[in-house]
Amino acid sequence: LPVLAALRYYEARGQNWERAAMIKGRPVAGDLAAGAAFLKELQPYVWRKYMDYAAIADVHSIKRQIHAHKGHGEIAVKGHNVKLGRGGIREIEFFVQTQQLIAGGRFPELRGRETVPMLGALA
Repeated sequence: LPVLAALRYYEARGQNWERAAMIKGRPVAGDLAAGAAFLKELQPYVWRKYMDYAAIADVHSIKRQIHAHKGHGEIAVKGHNVKLGRGGIREIEFFVQTQQLIAGGRFPELRGRETVPMLGALA
């Protein structure tokens, strides 16, 4: 897929889950400089300056789908899934990325890829 076509896709049809995925995006193989340039071009797509209420609705929809698929009962110490269960790692990451999507366009300090430092920035 040519870079220009990919940029046009994200600009015209990109989904909010793709925006969230791009928060963690980084070049890892091939021409790293080209990968970094591509991600830099995507910055306006990922980090919108204005509140996007449709994005918030999409995030809530995604959250409902996750809960429906994985179930979200009470936290039970014995057998509790620390990664996917209620209050688990994935839920924390989801919360952080949601806050980043909402406010990262206005606050550049919220544009990091790592969850723990971003929790500190959000506090």
